[in-house]
Amino acid sequence: MDIIETTVRKLEGALDRAEGLLSARLVQHDASDAAQRLLDLFMAQRDDVAALVQVGNVDVVATRCDVALAELVRWTPLLGLIHRSKSSANPFEMYGPLLAMAQQAVRPDIRLVVSSEWDFSPFTMPHGTTLEGFVFVGMPATVPDKGLLIALAGHEFGHSVWVVRDAKTVLGPAVFQVVWDRIRARLTEVLLALSAYHIQDEAGLLTLDGLRAWRPACWWALEQVEELFCDLFGLRLFGAAYAHAFAYLLAPGLVDHRVQTYPHPRSRAEVIVRAAQRWGITLPADFVDVFLPPKPGTSAPGGLLGEIADAAALDLVDRLLADAEGHARDRGFELPRAAVVELVRRDLAMVVPSDRGATLAELLCAGWQVRTDSGVWASLPHILAERHRVLDDLLLKSAQVLEYHERIQAAAA
Repeated sequence: MDIIETTVRKLEGALDRAEGLLSARLVQHDASDAAQRLLDLFMAQRDDVAALVQVGNVDVVATRCDVALAELVRWTPLLGLIHRSKSSANPFEMYGPLLAMAQQAVRPDIRLVVSSEWDFSPFTMPHGTTLEGFVFVGMPATVPDKGLLIALAGHEFGHSVWVVRDAKTVLGPAVFQVVWDRIRARLTEVLLALSAYHIQDEAGLLTLDGLRAWRPACWWALEQVEELFCDLFGLRLFGAAYAHAFAYLLAPGLVDHRVQTYPHPRSRAEVIVRAAQRWGITLPADFVDVFLPPKPGTSAPGGLLGEIADAAALDLVDRLLADAEGHARDRGFELPRAAVVELVRRDLAMVVPSDRGATLAELLCAGWQVRTDSGVWASLPHILAERHRVLDDLLLKSAQVLEYHERIQAAAA
């Protein structure tokens, strides 16, 4: 097999797809720019690989082709995200305010691509991990309440903030310490669980073999810490709207599908309530109760080490609260103003788009108040029958008004 020829063919296939996206009508300007960036990257890889025909060293050729394929694997999913960014399932009306929020949260020159994806939960490819300068956010295509669920993008922005702050490196030692403290507190159980490693005592856990044995707990805890930070950052950006969207999507918890790199859903809910109390955000009294607790007699997915990782991640909540609060404050974010939320709620209750100078977070907080109040539109049966669709339309139209004012202000500045 000619690996140069087959590698070039695969790169040209990606090039064709990128060119096709550029010729399509992409609604989001940043999606077009991302497609162009990918096209340039694919082209550079193809030209480099094609030039290998002049290289006689088989190992050099194979290594360079492998590098090109690794880049292809990394970038190909972005083509899919760009393609689905033009889906009518996207809440295009909220794109402008959401982009402004991403630039304020991450960095001023950040580019944003929002796509409609066939995943149940939102996900992101953060800035600094795939295509430099771009944040990709995939929102679930099957969820009907597009406007209300956009608050979950706050969590996804948190992952880019995590990268920008190099939080994994900064918090790594603290995570190691809390995991180690938890291990020492359950030393007898840990030594029994790790008996296959022939570790006899606490000192043995600090040998190279011992560290290898319990290192997964550190990795799991660090991943959980990132998820908790993103929950807190989403709550800080969107206020109660984030909490409502979180519960709407995940309650009662999908506990049987949990993976060890995510905290238990009920634990996440408890952390959200803890932060809401600290920041003066009002949540329903039964917010935590709608999430199933851990099943009695069952352990975390990772067994004893999983339980230790779960507990260790929660040990750092106070620090994560301060970090989320500090970053939001430094970037000029304020919590949604209750008075403005109330004015927007009144507009929506009158079945008119709101023009109150609200932020996107305030608009969504008001939207959730309307959605959870069964008395709204009770006297309007012709609207009540389609209240969810009507509310979504009102939120999308209000977001357009918000973007209009943002553009006017930017032009006047």
